[in-house]
Amino acid sequence: MPLTFAAMYKTCFHLHTHFSDGSGSPEDFVEEALAEGFTHLGFSDHAPVPFENPWSLASAESDAYLAITEPLRNIYHTTLKVFRGLEADYIPGISYPFKQLREEYDTDYLIGSVHLVRPETGNALWFIDGSVEQEYFSGLTDLFGNDVKKAVSAFYHQQMEMVVNEKPDVLGHFDKITMHNKGRVFQEDEPWIVALQNELLELVKAHQVVVEVNTRGLYKGRHHTTYPSPALIRRCVELDIPLILSSDAHKPSEISGYYPQTMAMLEELGVKSLCVFENRHFTPVSIGEFLN
Repeated sequence: MPLTFAAMYKTCFHLHTHFSDGSGSPEDFVEEALAEGFTHLGFSDHAPVPFENPWSLASAESDAYLAITEPLRNIYHTTLKVFRGLEADYIPGISYPFKQLREEYDTDYLIGSVHLVRPETGNALWFIDGSVEQEYFSGLTDLFGNDVKKAVSAFYHQQMEMVVNEKPDVLGHFDKITMHNKGRVFQEDEPWIVALQNELLELVKAHQVVVEVNTRGLYKGRHHTTYPSPALIRRCVELDIPLILSSDAHKPSEISGYYPQTMAMLEELGVKSLCVFENRHFTPVSIGEFLN
C-alpha cells in the first residue's frame, strides 16, 4: 500500500546540467526548484561512456561534478531534498557497468536508458534520440537494412538485457524509439511491438525497477504523449509497477514542464501513487499528495 506523508510533494528526478548536455549549473536548478516549491530534486547527468561524444559527463569533470553536488545534498534538507544520480546508457559490450558508476559517483539512484542501439554485428550504433531526425532514419537504413522489426526488437531487447544484468533503479523513457518515427515506419500498437513492451515490463516488475513518466517530448513539442505512452502507463498500473514523474529538464526553467496536464492524465489513467525518494529507496505516495 502507498504511504501517505503529512506533506505535499513536487519532484523531478531526471535532469541534466551543464556537466552533460544541459545548460545551467546545479545551483541554478536548486534555485529554480526552491522558487517553484519542489520538495525533491535529483541530478541525473549522462554518465560517462568510453568514447568521445558531446552529451555525457566527461571523466575529466567527474571530480567537479562530485564536489559541486555533494554539499547541495545536505544544505537544503529542511525545504528541498537534493539527490545525486546518473542517467547511465546501456550499450552491450561498450558501456561501463552500472555497479562501477554507482560506486565511483556515490549515486543515490541510477536511471538506466537506451539512446544508442547496438546491432548484432559491427560496432556502429543506432542513435534513436537527439534533435536530428535524419540520423534516426539513416541508422535504420545503414545498420538494419530498413528491417523495422529487427531494429525495434533490438531496442527493446537491449533494455531487457539492461534490466536483468545491470538492475537500474529507474527505467528511463523506455518507448522513446517512437519519437522520430511519428507513425511513419511502424505503428505503436502493432501486436509484435506490444508483445515486446509487455515482455520488458514483466522483467521490470520482476526486478523491482521503477518506471519514469517523462514529460520532455510534450513540452519540447517533439512527441504527442509522455514517455511511456498512456497505454503503457495503464499497463504499468495493471502490473503494479511503481512510477515517478520527471521532466528530463535540460535547463532550470523546464523542471516542471507539462506537469499539470500530465498529473491530470495520470489520475484519469488510474494511477493511484507516485514515488518519492526517501531513506535510500523510491517509496510510493498517494497521487493526491502531489503538487503539479
